[in-house]
Amino acid sequence: MGGIGKSTLAAQIAARVSRLQSERVITVVNGEVPASAPWPAEADFVVLDNFDDNLSQESGRWTVRDPALAAQLAGWTGKLLITCRHPFSLGETPQGRLTFRRLGPLTSSGADELSTSLPAIRLLSDAERDQVWRLTAGHPLAMEYLDLLLARGERY
Repeated sequence: MGGIGKSTLAAQIAARVSRLQSERVITVVNGEVPASAPWPAEADFVVLDNFDDNLSQESGRWTVRDPALAAQLAGWTGKLLITCRHPFSLGETPQGRLTFRRLGPLTSSGADELSTSLPAIRLLSDAERDQVWRLTAGHPLAMEYLDLLLARGERY
């Protein structure tokens, strides 16, 4: 789902890896990956954020549009983190080590944590913050939008 926090989570993972393993060379590519080598040869951890721009849907399944990129991903020996809305295949290239994890809406405790960073929502009572979580279905962008509305004096 868009806006669920995939990019934020990927950025936090990259920052943590950088802090804990400072010798790693981390490269982040956002959106469409160029046909030429998108990352330096010395990179050993690549984050491909918003990878949907590199996909096409064929016969009801999502595949990497560029066969050269699919082959590069299949042969990649370093760490790879891809954020994407759709599980995809590498086309004719073997899947190799790709594993897909679905990222769902925020849990109640995750929403509580986000609520403390949102200026208007953090002023609400515990019961009202719980209602915010339920009304937004734990969707971070919806919570941020509601926070903006509340800051303007709107009611929910």
